[in-house]
Amino acid sequence: MNNIKQTLYKDEFNEIAQNFYDDMIYTWIPSYNELLSNTLRYIPRIKGSKILELGCGSGNITKLLCDICNDITVVDLSEEMLKLCKLKCSPYLTIICEDMTNVNFEKNSFDTIVSSIAIHHLSNDQKQKLFLKIYTWLKPGGIFVITDVMTTENKYMDTIASNHYNDYITKQGANKRHIKQLTEHRRKYDIVASRKEHFRWLSDCNFASINYTWINHFFTTIVCRKIVSKYSEVALKKI
Repeated sequence: MNNIKQTLYKDEFNEIAQNFYDDMIYTWIPSYNELLSNTLRYIPRIKGSKILELGCGSGNITKLLCDICNDITVVDLSEEMLKLCKLKCSPYLTIICEDMTNVNFEKNSFDTIVSSIAIHHLSNDQKQKLFLKIYTWLKPGGIFVITDVMTTENKYMDTIASNHYNDYITKQGANKRHIKQLTEHRRKYDIVASRKEHFRWLSDCNFASINYTWINHFFTTIVCRKIVSKYSEVALKKI
């Protein structure tokens, strides 16, 4: 992410954090509690495990992770979001305020890597490069869980999903102005890829057991596992 775009994103999410972000996200994301539980469902409960969360936001996932792990590293671009996260979670978190595309960790550092409603802000090229990095950061057998906004690659089905979603948020109290604001936010900050593209990119990194474990409107959870191969090491050197 270039510096100008990074600043725009940072300012946007710092402002959102100061304006009742949690109230907003529970209202605007269908079945948000279900999203949280499905994101955590496939994370192994292993004593002494290490977890990385990319784009932790205000810490809703992080808070739940703290119940199953005491060695968690979180990354987010927004200082204000990280303040909210820190208030909810264990004081023993390792907190990194940085663009997730700029961070680096040693190979085989984490047992699990999680990202929820964050990676869709990256360009498709950045997504692919980040998935390659995630593969190397995971220990052999490690799990990557991503819950995010994804399309179907079918315009008809995406239009139906979009209409259902607009009906949903209208029932939650959104008016035409709210929908316009959300549409403008998406236009400026969202780069949404399809489920098939995510599947292909993860497969190209040599992730195995790639599964869609939850779908609700445009929101999708994918769980996959690291296996060891020479291919991923070669691919990573191209970044």
